[in-house]
Amino acid sequence: MKGARWRYKLDLVVTSTEIEVVAKGDSSIEGLEQSAFVMDERNLGQAFGMAPVGPTAYVAADGFLCRYTGLDYTRADHLRMLGAEDPARVIPLGAVPGAEWTNETRILEQPEGGGGLIKWTGRTKRSEPISVPAGTFSDVILVETEYWDPSVDSDGPLIAYQDWYGRGVGLLRSVTTNARDGNKRMAEQTLTSYEFPALEASAH
Repeated sequence: MKGARWRYKLDLVVTSTEIEVVAKGDSSIEGLEQSAFVMDERNLGQAFGMAPVGPTAYVAADGFLCRYTGLDYTRADHLRMLGAEDPARVIPLGAVPGAEWTNETRILEQPEGGGGLIKWTGRTKRSEPISVPAGTFSDVILVETEYWDPSVDSDGPLIAYQDWYGRGVGLLRSVTTNARDGNKRMAEQTLTSYEFPALEASAH
């Protein structure tokens, strides 16, 4: 929903910051044939090497909510793809526990070559109610995904993600681990507040 905002605490093991995700709405993107729903992620704390604004574009494809991440602003409100990219699956539309999927995506592919091919595996699971600073949520689904890069390791994933989604709210909590290092935690993101201005006062 355009204008919606979510704030998260992002713990990066040695430090932490706060980020805000803002729903910008449907937009045309240079280098992408179809329009997409754009969300901006803004770092509200120290940079720590993070860009001030990181846009992500979402589309519905093949029964999934999918995202493009290889894009950037060339000027205010004008986005372009940084290379040819296939959308990565995030969560099945109308998600219920028990779904599984695998998909391969091109990233940052240029006419002269370059870029890469990565693989994603994922599944949905039933979740117990979850409490985060923004509240306690009972209608929750857990999405587990793994990022594979066959050029680095064809036998196992590099990074694993656990994402808890609340129906009607969005991402509640996300944990990123290093799958090649005993699933050592790399990052954790928790929802601290959210606001849907187009609704009647859904501010928390």
